Amino acid sequence: MALPKSNSLPESNGAPPAAHPQWASPYSGRAPIAVPARAVFDEFMRWTIEGEREALAPCLTPADREAFLGYYSKLPDPRNGAAVRCFLRGLWNSDTGWVVRHIVDLAESRATRHEPVRLLDAGSGLGTFSMLYACMGAHVVAADLREDRLRVARQRLALFEERSGRRLEVQNVQSDVTLEMGPDFDVVHGSYTDDAGVVHRYAHERTFTPQELQAVLGANGPEVVHHELRYGGEGRLPAALLACVRAIGKLNRAGQRLARRHFVVARRSGARAAA
Repeated sequence: MALPKSNSLPESNGAPPAAHPQWASPYSGRAPIAVPARAVFDEFMRWTIEGEREALAPCLTPADREAFLGYYSKLPDPRNGAAVRCFLRGLWNSDTGWVVRHIVDLAESRATRHEPVRLLDAGSGLGTFSMLYACMGAHVVAADLREDRLRVARQRLALFEERSGRRLEVQNVQSDVTLEMGPDFDVVHGSYTDDAGVVHRYAHERTFTPQELQAVLGANGPEVVHHELRYGGEGRLPAALLACVRAIGKLNRAGQRLARRHFVVARRSGARAAA
């Protein structure tokens, strides 16, 4: 796929997100409102599970519809309330939930300065997480190599805004995330998808122990500020039990061997943390 020689991404004008009287985001860029972050998180994800598919699928081209419905094959049956709750709990406990809470914390700390949280969703694909993070108050640049994925992401964004009456700060752009990305971002989230649609998850070429991974990052500049091990089935565990499992994993090498993947937050020396 041909890409433009310039890989510049949109600059932020520093203005707070546009407000809408119905918008339930915890932070508008001006001051917090009394809406729990978890409620906003659940509301948006339930829309993707329970309302979006039937509304958007008939409007897509056959090829786009196939990719879109392929994404939905990984989501729980909306008629199965227990499965939906388990899915939402697992997503909230995952790195996605961590990024959501990080966005809210940053937005709260900057509310009086009217300074937006800028997030780069690298390898944004069909745009689910780009929209989710914008729901939490971030200004999101959703970057992907594949124009077909971005086309669906733009249609999803337009449908959500039309049905909800809420404007989200999302810019879907075709861009190679392996090149210099231009302006600084508060959070960088995602993976890299090549022209053939193959997903490359950074630092997953081989299995690393926590100590090895921290050593590799440290030797190449980034400072690790947060590091967790992730396990399968986390959505079925109560929060207190999940905290115990993660604590044991940090201390016990057997727990490390059972972990499915790492979640690492690192930053350049003197820079703000990026997930």
